[in-house]
Amino acid sequence: MSWSNPTSLSEASRRAGGRRAYNALRRDLKLIRRRDVMQLMLQYGCNRGVQARMAATLGVSEATISRDVKATLYAPHVCKECGSYKPRNFKFMKAENLS
Repeated sequence: MSWSNPTSLSEASRRAGGRRAYNALRRDLKLIRRRDVMQLMLQYGCNRGVQARMAATLGVSEATISRDVKATLYAPHVCKECGSYKPRNFKFMKAENLS
Protein backbone atom coordinates (compact mmCIF):
# COMPACT_ATOMS: atom_id res chain seq x y z
CA MET A 1 0.00 0.00 0.00
CA SER A 2 1.40 3.33 -1.05
CA TRP A 3 0.09 6.61 0.31
CA SER A 4 0.54 8.29 -3.07
CA ASN A 5 -1.84 5.89 -4.87
CA PRO A 6 -5.46 7.10 -5.00
CA THR A 7 -8.09 4.95 -3.30
CA SER A 8 -11.40 4.23 -4.97
CA LEU A 9 -14.61 5.49 -3.37
CA SER A 10 -15.95 1.98 -2.80
CA GLU A 11 -12.74 0.88 -1.04
CA ALA A 12 -12.72 3.98 1.14
CA SER A 13 -16.39 3.38 2.01
CA ARG A 14 -15.72 -0.25 2.94
CA ARG A 15 -12.80 0.78 5.16
CA ALA A 16 -14.91 3.44 6.88
CA GLY A 17 -17.70 0.91 7.43
CA GLY A 18 -15.23 -1.50 8.95
CA ARG A 19 -13.92 1.17 11.32
CA ARG A 20 -17.48 2.09 12.34
CA ALA A 21 -18.33 -1.54 13.07
CA TYR A 22 -15.11 -2.10 15.04
CA ASN A 23 -15.59 1.08 17.09
CA ALA A 24 -19.23 0.19 17.78
CA LEU A 25 -18.12 -3.23 19.04
CA ARG A 26 -15.52 -1.64 21.32
CA ARG A 27 -18.12 0.84 22.62
CA ASP A 28 -20.56 -1.99 23.40
CA LEU A 29 -17.86 -4.06 25.12
CA LYS A 30 -16.97 -1.02 27.25
CA LEU A 31 -20.57 -0.66 28.43
CA ILE A 32 -20.78 -4.36 29.27
CA ARG A 33 -17.45 -4.20 31.13
CA ARG A 34 -18.60 -1.15 33.13
CA ARG A 35 -21.76 -2.99 34.13
CA ASP A 36 -19.61 -5.93 35.26
CA VAL A 37 -17.33 -3.56 37.20
CA MET A 38 -20.28 -2.15 39.11
CA GLN A 39 -21.58 -5.65 39.91
CA LEU A 40 -18.14 -6.65 41.17
CA MET A 41 -17.91 -3.49 43.28
CA LEU A 42 -21.19 -4.42 44.93
CA GLN A 43 -19.88 -7.93 45.52
CA TYR A 44 -16.33 -7.08 46.69
CA GLY A 45 -16.94 -3.69 48.33
CA CYS A 46 -14.56 -0.72 48.18
CA ASN A 47 -11.61 -2.03 50.16
CA ARG A 48 -7.94 -1.84 49.33
CA GLY A 49 -6.94 -4.02 46.39
CA VAL A 50 -10.43 -4.43 44.96
CA GLN A 51 -9.60 -2.74 41.66
CA ALA A 52 -6.62 -5.06 41.14
CA ARG A 53 -8.83 -8.03 41.91
CA MET A 54 -11.48 -6.82 39.46
CA ALA A 55 -8.82 -6.27 36.80
CA ALA A 56 -7.59 -9.83 37.20
CA THR A 57 -11.15 -11.16 37.10
CA LEU A 58 -12.10 -9.25 33.95
CA GLY A 59 -8.71 -9.64 32.24
CA VAL A 60 -8.01 -5.91 31.76
CA SER A 61 -5.47 -3.51 33.23
CA GLU A 62 -5.91 -1.75 36.56
CA ALA A 63 -5.91 1.60 34.74
CA THR A 64 -8.93 0.48 32.72
CA ILE A 65 -10.78 -0.51 35.89
CA SER A 66 -9.87 2.81 37.48
CA ARG A 67 -11.30 4.71 34.50
CA ASP A 68 -14.44 2.58 34.56
CA VAL A 69 -14.99 3.16 38.28
CA LYS A 70 -14.48 6.89 37.88
CA ALA A 71 -16.82 7.06 34.89
CA THR A 72 -19.62 5.19 36.60
CA LEU A 73 -19.38 6.60 40.11
CA TYR A 74 -18.99 10.21 39.12
CA ALA A 75 -21.22 10.26 36.05
CA PRO A 76 -23.96 12.87 36.20
CA HIS A 77 -27.58 11.83 36.30
CA VAL A 78 -30.59 13.31 34.57
CA CYS A 79 -32.86 15.52 36.68
CA LYS A 80 -36.42 14.12 36.69
CA GLU A 81 -38.01 17.57 36.81
CA CYS A 82 -36.09 19.55 34.19
CA GLY A 83 -34.23 16.86 32.19
CA SER A 84 -30.82 18.53 32.61
CA TYR A 85 -27.67 16.82 33.85
CA LYS A 86 -26.91 17.28 37.54
CA PRO A 87 -23.94 16.03 39.55
CA ARG A 88 -24.62 12.99 41.70
CA ASN A 89 -25.51 13.62 45.33
CA PHE A 90 -23.21 11.54 47.54
CA LYS A 91 -24.94 11.84 50.91
CA PHE A 92 -22.89 8.99 52.32
CA MET A 93 -19.68 11.02 51.84
CA LYS A 94 -20.66 13.93 54.08
CA ALA A 95 -18.69 14.38 57.29
CA GLU A 96 -21.69 14.02 59.62
CA ASN A 97 -22.43 10.57 58.18
CA LEU A 98 -18.87 9.31 58.70
CA SER A 99 -18.89 9.36 62.49
